[in-house]
Amino acid sequence: MRWRYAQRGREGKSRLLDELCEVCDYDRKYAIKLLGDKPAATRNKVGRKPVYAKEVVAVIKPIWLSSEQPCGKRLKELLPICAHCTTRQTHASVTAAQSSHAIPNPARW
Repeated sequence: MRWRYAQRGREGKSRLLDELCEVCDYDRKYAIKLLGDKPAATRNKVGRKPVYAKEVVAVIKPIWLSSEQPCGKRLKELLPICAHCTTRQTHASVTAAQSSHAIPNPARW
């Protein structure tokens, strides 16, 4: 329908808008906007790729939320204390490699 709208002259566009507004019960300005704009192009996702796996985020996020969303430095201090209790309670399946990546060892600080 956009193509037909773009190919018509002023009177043809007016008739097409009248018909569209009557059939679809749109306001005229909304119909003009729908027919005149180009379709929204799908864009690739921009930004950094996720650092942690979804399983690791599933363990860390509840800790972060329950401790009133601390900054990264403070969360780093909380994770070794809270993560082991949380994984025991929720039976989360986080592998050793994932936990060593997400939960820092206090001895390495």
